Amino acid sequence: MSDDKQPREYWLLQYDGDAFIYESLDEVILQDGDKSLLVHVREVIDETKQADASTRKYEFTGETKDIHNCTVRQIRRISDGEVGGWIESDKNLSHEGDAWVSGDALVSGNALVSGNAKVSGNALVFGDALVSGNAWVSGNAKVSGGVIR
Repeated sequence: MSDDKQPREYWLLQYDGDAFIYESLDEVILQDGDKSLLVHVREVIDETKQADASTRKYEFTGETKDIHNCTVRQIRRISDGEVGGWIESDKNLSHEGDAWVSGDALVSGNALVSGNAKVSGNALVFGDALVSGNAWVSGNAKVSGGVIR
């Protein structure tokens, strides 16, 4: 492995339709007779691929609001200036693909919107949820702890 790449290891637990990510096996709690799927994942992350102005697709507008003891920030698409929805941090919305959060939709916690997924309306995506692929979450939907593709 070259010096510019660093391995990232974690445990992925899939249980009853939900997916959970743990940094350490010590955090994983399995019950006797549990039929969960537990997978050890090792990714190689290219540290030289830091997001810069040319690879970022959105920026924060400076507007914030506090919801359920969480501060979320409004986003704006860089390419056309469209004001989007609300995210807690950069880890909630991928800068790759066409994924987008719009309207009064909110994404927080460890949740991630990626691929071509869209979250809109008054939808809430939180916890360890992953909304990816071509998924659409809209209206007053609430998604947490699961995977939507």
